Parts: sequence; C-alpha cells; structure tokens
Amino acid sequence: MHVRWDTGCALDENDARSLIDTLTTLGGEFGGVDRLLVDMAAPASISLEARKVFWAATCMNRLAILGKTSMDHVLVAFALTAPVPTQFFLTEDTAITWLRGDSD
Repeated sequence: MHVRWDTGCALDENDARSLIDTLTTLGGEFGGVDRLLVDMAAPASISLEARKVFWAATCMNRLAILGKTSMDHVLVAFALTAPVPTQFFLTEDTAITWLRGDSD
C-alpha cells in the first residue's frame, strides 16, 4: 500500500484518523495492511494530535516513510519509535526493498 500526502500539506488529527480508519477497513479481517509506504515529502506541518494518532497506529506490520530532505526526516522523527518496524528513506527504491524484507 502506498499513501502520498501532498507537498506542503498541514496534517491534523482528522487527517490521521481518516487514514488509519481507511487502512483498518482495507485490511478487513486482518485489521490493517501488511506493509505501508508513506510519502511525506515536505509537509508544512504535522499537528501534535496527528502525531499521537500516527504513532499509536498498529494497522500495519511494517512502515516505510519516504521524504526528500533531512528536514522531512526531522518532521517525521516521532514515527521512528512507533510500535511497528519503521524506517525513513530518501529514495522509493530503498524503501520498497526494506518493506519487502530484502534489507534490514
């Protein structure tokens, strides 16, 4: 599964809950998705409430966050301590390789 947020978006709690609800619904009986690639290149902001929702989410087994700059990495650093295996990447190819388990 690949989620792409618009460049310059401001993510709030409603955005976060909407995504988590959608992933949970798509997962059906499993209750989530196996692997998730989230493209978060250059978000304008991520509210504290959204961060809490994202951090607590367990509707995926592996999460790769894709950004374009080290500033993106700073903005999503909260997610790197999530309860599921999570990594930040600057290229989609390396993110996908990690999601597949080809490289830990």
